[in-house]
Amino acid sequence: MSKSSQPQTVPPSSRSQADLRPEERPEEPEEEVRCYHFPSIAIECERKLLAEQDVEDFRGLLCHVSWSLSGLASLLELTGEETPIDSALLYLLKQEIKRTDKLAFHIQDAYSLVELVEA
Repeated sequence: MSKSSQPQTVPPSSRSQADLRPEERPEEPEEEVRCYHFPSIAIECERKLLAEQDVEDFRGLLCHVSWSLSGLASLLELTGEETPIDSALLYLLKQEIKRTDKLAFHIQDAYSLVELVEA
């Protein structure tokens, strides 16, 4: 049998779940319910942060960080090694990085006192 007529094996990671044999499928994580204790200062910080960012919950905060980082990455991808960066553009990039860093810090600060409650 020639090389071209031999069946090709595809690594399990590149096949869909339906194509995998049961023993090749990754183990499904169990669902769980988690409970957290929010001290009053954490609640106050969270409410302030959510209002400032005009979002309803923690997911909204993470979306803001993610969108900002994605936008920055896209802008940087457009500039090649040989592309000169205008000082105004560089200033705007720095400001956006600072803004995103500040938001990430405030998220971390707001949730730093939150503790998982054991069931």
